[in-house]
Amino acid sequence: MEEIKKMLREPIQKLVFKEKISFNDALDLLSQNGYNISRSKLYKLTSTNSIPHGKINNKLVFFRDELILWIENQILKNESRKNNSVIYSAISKSKRQYKDGNR
Repeated sequence: MEEIKKMLREPIQKLVFKEKISFNDALDLLSQNGYNISRSKLYKLTSTNSIPHGKINNKLVFFRDELILWIENQILKNESRKNNSVIYSAISKSKRQYKDGNR
């Protein structure tokens, strides 16, 4: 019975005890992970709900795990855009060469 109680409590504890970090700590975490943004940019991202955050007693807070996932997703999106840009450039160049008769 104790094992079952322990198993039931474990997921709840993970939800309740997410590590909260302050606005300044969030800026530091973003910077450390290669996503340098200004204070005003972070405020804008929170006001448009573009970045995961919460409010406790009318203070902005961030949850470390959610913020790290968000950073990883932003990096993946940027890499995808770069790859698409390279592919688009190659296709455009190929089309120009074909159009000019330089096959």
